[in-house]
Amino acid sequence: METGEPYAYDLRQRRADGVYRWFQARGLPLRDTEGRVTAWYLLLTDIDDRKKAEEELRRSKAYLTEAQRLSRTGSFGCRLSTGEMIWSEETFRIYGYDLSTQPAVETCSPTGSPGRQGFGPGTHRIGRPADGNDCRVECRLLFPDDSVKHVCIVAHPSNDEIRNHRVHRGVMDVTEQWQAKAELEKAFEEIKRLKDHLHERTWSSGSKSIRPSCSRRSWAPRPP
Repeated sequence: METGEPYAYDLRQRRADGVYRWFQARGLPLRDTEGRVTAWYLLLTDIDDRKKAEEELRRSKAYLTEAQRLSRTGSFGCRLSTGEMIWSEETFRIYGYDLSTQPAVETCSPTGSPGRQGFGPGTHRIGRPADGNDCRVECRLLFPDDSVKHVCIVAHPSNDEIRNHRVHRGVMDVTEQWQAKAELEKAFEEIKRLKDHLHERTWSSGSKSIRPSCSRRSWAPRPP
């Protein structure tokens, strides 16, 4: 009011029926020929529904972020015409990038990764699935500290209302599953080795001639 600068801010106001709602207040000064403020034009806009929608969106995003953190599943999308990408926080963590990094298509490529990446067959189809079908691939990430991470990537192509081609992706950290699978395979190999060894020993023992033992007392059948 003292400086005469236009202003805009949100506030809660009580209506005549006692209900509080969010409003946006905007003010524009009216000046005379000498530049002095003589009056103010004020505009109050009821934005309570928008505020509630924003709060619900923030709550849903918080729940989604926590769910992705617990399940180690990230999500990211790409507009193929421009290369624009949007990553979730969990996707940044899985790929080992800082949240300040600007995601790009090259970020997921072998040359753009923070370390080195070894890809499995068909990984290139994730970037631009030409057949329009969903695709799935698993790949191995090798980071500068020689740590290894296994991830599973799924992609789903779609078009928006103006036919912009998009690819929606999900990436899951499956390192623990791979480690458990490796341990299970190792255990099966050990069981097979022990089984084969036991079979060999059993066959070797059965091939030897064994002389039956006799009692010291002689025995003869009773004549009929």
